[in-house]
Amino acid sequence: MTDRLQPVNPPAKLWNTIYGRLFSRNQRSFDLWHWLGPVGTAAAVVLAIFLVQQTVFTPDTADSRVAVIQNEQQKSLWVLSISDNSIEVVPQRTIEPYSDKDYQLWMLPADGSNPVSLGLLPEQAGSIMLTPPDAFKLAQVNGLAVSLEPAGGSPTGLPTGPVLYTTDIAQL
Repeated sequence: MTDRLQPVNPPAKLWNTIYGRLFSRNQRSFDLWHWLGPVGTAAAVVLAIFLVQQTVFTPDTADSRVAVIQNEQQKSLWVLSISDNSIEVVPQRTIEPYSDKDYQLWMLPADGSNPVSLGLLPEQAGSIMLTPPDAFKLAQVNGLAVSLEPAGGSPTGLPTGPVLYTTDIAQL
């Protein structure tokens, strides 16, 4: 079928136009759509990097502290991330759980007054958040203590069982 077709030469003006568009160094037309894709992609990448840096590299170290409660063999039992407004408690695998008793966390005030309960400590994997009382300010805390209490915690508001562990709070 192609044998029957006669070749047709395009007009010389058409060849000059094609050649000019392909090889001309002083093109005056600016193809917006040609550049919009790469410029938009570059802007999106820069914006994404900026947002990730803002999210990841904005640590809240103004009031952030940590405490590690260890047993006599220096094995970590609980790791606490502490601020004025919250205490994140992460139990470790070395905790010996009791079926009829609970571990209770106490704040030791800097003025030497009675310990203040901060809540029961978890004995199994998974972190919990404790909300400290209004009187809890890191500048007013001398340390933390853990006592062994009846199931559900101390019935008196003060430690009734033995105080097993004490620790300081370290600034990050």
